[in-house]
Amino acid sequence: MRCASCHGPDGSGNGSAGRALKVPPRDFRTAEFRYSSTPAGELPSDDDLMATVRDGRIDNGMPAWNTLTPDDLHAVVQYIKTFSPRWAQAPSSAP
Repeated sequence: MRCASCHGPDGSGNGSAGRALKVPPRDFRTAEFRYSSTPAGELPSDDDLMATVRDGRIDNGMPAWNTLTPDDLHAVVQYIKTFSPRWAQAPSSAP
């Protein structure tokens, strides 16, 4: 996956390609995301994360990865969740 080019190898959002973006890439280590379906401060559902990876976020430079299979999308989301200990403390929200 090419996530590291923007999000960095450690998920911090400091990848070399991310520096050129107007909106900095998400820092996966904080596990802080903005979704209208998720109350502030709570972890988003796997479905929300998969939708973001699949559909992208044109407003902030996140490309769509709509060629990924559902299994690959699930694997990417599980990988994103390894960057923050908050996920280990939360119940699973797998589809």
